[in-house]
Amino acid sequence: MASLFIVLGCIQPVRKKGYLVLFIGLAINAFIAPISFAFGVMATDDLSAGLLDFILGFLFIQSIPLLILFICVVVTFIMKGVNQTIYK
Repeated sequence: MASLFIVLGCIQPVRKKGYLVLFIGLAINAFIAPISFAFGVMATDDLSAGLLDFILGFLFIQSIPLLILFICVVVTFIMKGVNQTIYK
């Protein structure tokens, strides 16, 4: 419950600075990362599996959140550029 209040307290300054979209992308990655890690570990359950199998299992689950994060970063920088040109 305390973590919910911490997250809600962080949203206000983030919204004022215009980084809310970036914050949402990071939050999605933070929630999916443990699941991706567990899936990567399960992919290396075979004795002949190595580091490459772990990385492929991890990226299989994490690929869509990483794509979302990339889009959020691009949108944030575009919005920052648009806001600077509007307010100048």
